[in-house]
Amino acid sequence: MEVKINTKNDNKLLHRTELNGTLSFQGPTPSYKDLAKSLSNTLKTSEELIIVKHIYTDFGNQSATFEACVYENKEKLVNVERIKEEVKKEGETTSGEEAKPAEVASE
Repeated sequence: MEVKINTKNDNKLLHRTELNGTLSFQGPTPSYKDLAKSLSNTLKTSEELIIVKHIYTDFGNQSATFEACVYENKEKLVNVERIKEEVKKEGETTSGEEAKPAEVASE
């Protein structure tokens, strides 16, 4: 897989660098994790700080374009991005609280 970064945009407000680029590959389209690993090797950053937003494949071609973000640190990433596991945990706590019956005072 060959990755080429076309544009880098520093977003100071969200403490991240937004990337747009192209990639060429053989076989099936690479997964988001594979692309994040390749970007981390290219940019010399941790794979945990990279979020791949989209991979747009070209029909019939072995190439695609992508959008990704590289955060300054893990804290900034958690503040900005919603992670699927956190969404599941939030859903469990709210449904568990609603399921508890209210105690009735008897006199």
